[in-house]
Amino acid sequence: MNALVKWLKASRLPAQLFIFPALLLGQAIHYAQSAQFAWSVFIILHIYGLLMHLFIVYANDYADFESDQYNKTYTPFTGGSRVLVEGVMKQRDLLKGILGSLSLIILSALTLSFLAGNYLILIIVLLGIVIFQAYSFAPIKMSYRGYGELLQMIGVGVILPVVGFMSQGGNFLSLAYPVIIILLPAQLAMALSTALPDYPSDKLTHKHTTAVNLGLPKTKAIMIILYLFSAVFL
Repeated sequence: MNALVKWLKASRLPAQLFIFPALLLGQAIHYAQSAQFAWSVFIILHIYGLLMHLFIVYANDYADFESDQYNKTYTPFTGGSRVLVEGVMKQRDLLKGILGSLSLIILSALTLSFLAGNYLILIIVLLGIVIFQAYSFAPIKMSYRGYGELLQMIGVGVILPVVGFMSQGGNFLSLAYPVIIILLPAQLAMALSTALPDYPSDKLTHKHTTAVNLGLPKTKAIMIILYLFSAVFL
């Protein structure tokens, strides 16, 4: 039971709210175009979404261990799970979780590709993993170099809806891309918002988020404009 509590803490399940709606959006677009929907695919797809979520939060904890030690303004959605900072888990244990979830992600992507008869799904899933690696880890480590929120926008705003759409049987070229494009500013605003609570520790550890680069007032103003852009064009 103690081990279960540790892993539940590390898993930061409230942050699944970033993943689930994006996958649902892609499936909803496919249903609107074809009136076809497979519950079996829905279940496997959201297992993939949960695994992707676990991979992201475990790897973020692992990559951001240094900056998280200085973070006193964390929330359920930002600042890490604190399992490493509080000594609840060791890095080698978290690394096992990263590799385990990554293996299951690839397995679920293979299953979705097989069911849809389209192995482009696997390629896009792997692309999403590469984007995340570029966000958190060397040599690119864009979250520290600056404007890593753009990678978050692509991962959540493009990769996940496309995977959801194609897993239900949609063709890559027939996706209603204007819907995706219109929502991208809101996705970017959401990515910017996740860095706001971490501003003090990010600035201290030279993590160049937009909030650190431009300051909180300008970042908040940009967020409002981005949300309004998506709302008006929708």
